[in-house]
Amino acid sequence: MHKTLQNQFRDFFYSPVSAYHLPQKLKEFENYYGVLRKRKDFLLEKRFLHLFHITDAAGKKKTLYSSQQKLTTHQIAQALFPRAYFCDLTAVFYHNLTNQVPTTMYVAQEGKGRKVDLPKEKKKAHLTDHQIFQAFIKQHRYTRKVFSFQKERIVFTERVWREEVGIEPVKVQKHFSHGERITSLERTLIDVCVAPQYCGGILNVLDYYRIAGERQLKVKRFLDIYDALAFVYPYWQAIGFVCDVVGLNSLSRALQKKFSAKNKFYLDHEAKTSWRFNEKWKLYYPEGIV
Repeated sequence: MHKTLQNQFRDFFYSPVSAYHLPQKLKEFENYYGVLRKRKDFLLEKRFLHLFHITDAAGKKKTLYSSQQKLTTHQIAQALFPRAYFCDLTAVFYHNLTNQVPTTMYVAQEGKGRKVDLPKEKKKAHLTDHQIFQAFIKQHRYTRKVFSFQKERIVFTERVWREEVGIEPVKVQKHFSHGERITSLERTLIDVCVAPQYCGGILNVLDYYRIAGERQLKVKRFLDIYDALAFVYPYWQAIGFVCDVVGLNSLSRALQKKFSAKNKFYLDHEAKTSWRFNEKWKLYYPEGIV
């Protein structure tokens, strides 16, 4: 390659405004620079361009390219799912609800095509205790969209379209990049009760609420987000029970004032008939939680 053209590549790839420092698929690179496919081997050899392999649960490899020699798992996750937001245990860590640095990155995306999962008549339907029990004696469902990058994992979940309520831009740049989005503190605390399997398990959920309670949680914002999420199951009963256990009295009182229990509910999946029952929240929970 002519030296002048080589210098042009160098200036282009390392320009402060270049998009190439972010991981991209080869096709996306070509949209920016038409001769990239012909010059790809040269660029890799001269280390203007670096490739990164991501492996999915089936062992199939995906390849991304970047002018950076090193990339974070956050950057890889954003490249794989540009419309997704960070959530679950990743959000728990972001909001300083745990001191443990997760080795798994959690991202989610709400699909407008999944509105059918929540028709109006279903949201208003009255569930029976038997229907709830049949749902909660089963194990948690886990996504199959799991990807490995270096020594870490990326877990991607598809969610029902809920207008991305409780999603906000990343403010604290700890391990994150500008422009990324994440669940708010209140949305995160709701999510950990809805899907504890992605958040370290139900015992850790108690710790998250205990820590959050010390920060004067915004109760009204919490309730507004919960309302907007329009769950079929009464997760507010599990949240209220957790609040009582950890002493988060303001949110506990607000939930009890706002809602009235119509069904018996369960703190977690894989429910057992031997679980204890809390009369206040009409909730079954494993012995040893309290």
